[in-house]
Amino acid sequence: NIGIDVGMFDNKLTITADAFKIIRTGFPGKKYDVLLPSEVGYELPNENLGKNGYYGAEGTITYSSKVGDLNYAVSGNVTFSRFKNLESYKPRFSNSLNEYRNSAEDRWGGVWWGYQVIGRFQSEEEIRNYPVNNDGNNNRNQLPGDLIYKDVNGDGIINEMDERPIGYPTGWAPMITFGGRIGLNYKGIDLNVDFAGGGMQSWNQDYELRNAFHGGGNSPAYLLEDRWHREDPYDRNSKWIPGYYPAIRNGNSGPNGRNSDFWLTNVRYLRVRNLELAYTLPQTISQKIKAQKIRFYVNGSNLISFDNVKDYQIDPEIEAAAAVVYPQQRVFMAGFNVTF
Repeated sequence: NIGIDVGMFDNKLTITADAFKIIRTGFPGKKYDVLLPSEVGYELPNENLGKNGYYGAEGTITYSSKVGDLNYAVSGNVTFSRFKNLESYKPRFSNSLNEYRNSAEDRWGGVWWGYQVIGRFQSEEEIRNYPVNNDGNNNRNQLPGDLIYKDVNGDGIINEMDERPIGYPTGWAPMITFGGRIGLNYKGIDLNVDFAGGGMQSWNQDYELRNAFHGGGNSPAYLLEDRWHREDPYDRNSKWIPGYYPAIRNGNSGPNGRNSDFWLTNVRYLRVRNLELAYTLPQTISQKIKAQKIRFYVNGSNLISFDNVKDYQIDPEIEAAAAVVYPQQRVFMAGFNVTF
C-alpha cells in the first residue's frame, strides 16, 4: 500500500489518495489428483493451495470553509478495486478453447462471456438467405426481429466457440464506487446530503425479464408491448411490426435466449443516499428547559437514483437477473433530539 495526504489553504482543502495491492495466499482448494477409494467413506479436506489478490486505488477530496454565517463542506470519494486469480492447484484443460474459455490462471475475475449481437432479421426472406447457421438448426427456428449473432471464428455456425468477454461481473460489487457529501450550516439551519454510486458492474436480464410467460408466470408490460409481432395475430400472412424485443415464444425466448450483449447492461448509477434538513433552537430557548441543545430534523433515504436501468423498472443495486427481490425502500423520518 502507498498513500499520500495533502492539506492546503490552512487545511480547507484536504486530499487523501492510496494505491493498494492485497495478496492472499493459502486459499482453500482440493488436490484432484490424490484419490481415495470410496470404501474409505470420506473425502480429503481442503488444503491451502490457491493464491489471489485485489488491486486498486482510492481517493478522497474535501473542501470546507465559511462565508459570513454560512459554513459549508463538500467532499467526494472514489474507489477502484479488481479481483485477480493468481494461482490454483494444477489447472488442466482438454484443449486450447477450453483453456481460453475457462482458465482463471493469472486472469481478472468475474468476466462475463456471451455472444455479440450484430443486427436483427428484418424479414423471412432474409432468414432464408442468411449464410450463417444462427440458431443451430439451419435457421428454421428464426423469426423476423430475432437477434443475429457475430460469427467470430467464421465457421458458418454460431456455437460456444463464438462467445467472447462482453461485460463486467454480474452479482459482484461494482469495481468502481464513488460518493460525496454536501454539508451546509446557517444560523442553526443545517442541510446534509450524501451521495453514493457505482459502475463497472453488469446486470444480465433473464427469466421473467427475458422470456415472456416464463414458468407460466407473467412478465413486465414493456416485454409484451414493445416487441416484434404480426399486425394481425390471427393472420400468419400479415406483415411484421417492428419492436425493441424479439417476438414472443410462450415461456422461452427461442434462439434469442443465449447470453449476449443484447441482454446485458453495464450498470451505472448515482443515488441520493440520504438527505437531512434540521434546525437547532437558539440556546436562549433550550436553556429554559435546562437543555444544552434542542434539534428538530426531517430525513429521507434513497430519495432518487440517476441510472441507466430505469427502462427495466429495477433498482440499480439489485443483482438478481429476474429482479425478483424487493428494491431498497425509500424512507422518510422526522424527529427531534434533546441534549441535557
